Amino acid sequence: MSSPMSVTSCEQLSKVERLVFLISKYATLYVEGSHKIGNQEEQKALGSQIQEHADQVANLCGELARLIQKPGQSVQTTEDGILETAMAYTKSTALAIALDMDFFEHVKPGGTSTTVDELAQVTGASEKLIKNVMRICADSSIFKEVTTGAFGHTERSLLLRERDSYVRAYSGYLVDDAHMAGAFLPGVLREHGFQPPPDRKQSAFCKAFNVSDPYDYYHSTDLVRGARFDRAMQGNHAIQHHPIDLVISFDKLPFGAVVVDVGAGRGHNALRLATKFPHLTVVVQDHENVIFPEEDQLDIPPSVEGRIQFLPHDYFDEQPIEDADVYILSNILMDNPDSDCKRILSRIATAMTPNKSKLVICDKLDSEARPVHHQMSELHIFSCFNSWSRSIDEWRRLITESADGLAVDRFWEIGSGVVLEIGLMGRL
Repeated sequence: MSSPMSVTSCEQLSKVERLVFLISKYATLYVEGSHKIGNQEEQKALGSQIQEHADQVANLCGELARLIQKPGQSVQTTEDGILETAMAYTKSTALAIALDMDFFEHVKPGGTSTTVDELAQVTGASEKLIKNVMRICADSSIFKEVTTGAFGHTERSLLLRERDSYVRAYSGYLVDDAHMAGAFLPGVLREHGFQPPPDRKQSAFCKAFNVSDPYDYYHSTDLVRGARFDRAMQGNHAIQHHPIDLVISFDKLPFGAVVVDVGAGRGHNALRLATKFPHLTVVVQDHENVIFPEEDQLDIPPSVEGRIQFLPHDYFDEQPIEDADVYILSNILMDNPDSDCKRILSRIATAMTPNKSKLVICDKLDSEARPVHHQMSELHIFSCFNSWSRSIDEWRRLITESADGLAVDRFWEIGSGVVLEIGLMGRL
């Protein structure tokens, strides 16, 4: 006679049923969202949300697999699983070496393969090092080992072969600058009793590079790393960015209205707004070497000339343009702790005209439902800038504490981000 099902088995089955329900739920949302995508703007608006649903499905499937897998079915012991996590830094290290040695260029494209010996001849590197690095990369589908000691491209490695791709710049930044900052983070936290250091100047990044501020380092000290950082951030924000004109009515602004994009990088978002709304004048503000780079200048079409301006500006300084119709902070405050955010916001508030000007913030939103890669991004930003993403209540508190009369009028949650419309002394 079979024994009654144990409490543990009942609990496990209950968890399995719950996971199956959630997988079905998020898979359905993923399919429904994918069907809704039509034009390019809808793709940008819904893409991040759809990706979140996909991430949820992937995470839940992994949890389900671990739950129902019998111990004898696993080829990895508990100890192995722990040590594999601890050794995960070697994947970033291998990718950093592959980028430095430009294996992505040296491996032949077009369905052929390149041997370790050939890579050693062209790079002068150790064959054992090359084989080790390539096999670690291949484990993440960056390259593939076609035959023993011969490697070919994959979709991922071909993307990293594109020198101007944001993915290459962002990957290079993560496995170099961010990797070093992450190594210093535990020590910095121990020094501060595992509380966030009081300002950005005491971040793990500053400790790692022996600098007083990450942005000063990029804009003044190491311009090569700075250029890579700017490319990485522009591309990363473009992928995550939800066009604010889907929720903010720029078309209703009067002819000649002035929009100031603060910390706008090279001006790609400003150019898009100026092109779409020919009645607007858009001002791009950022550090001089960002908006006037030696290479890769922004191509301004004739239809926009005269309506897009570039003004060197540090957002911690006094805002030089007063009485603008709209000020924009896009993916800026996410890189700053509250104390610095209040300085930035107070500068803009001083320049705003009550009951006319509005401030639009596009940034990250803290949410309990965010999948693991968002949690990884959180820790990365914290190690570099001492900042966390904020909930709606935290956003409201930050805004109202930054300047008298400044308040959130409206907000829109879009995917993992938020767009906030902020007025001075009442609704705009």
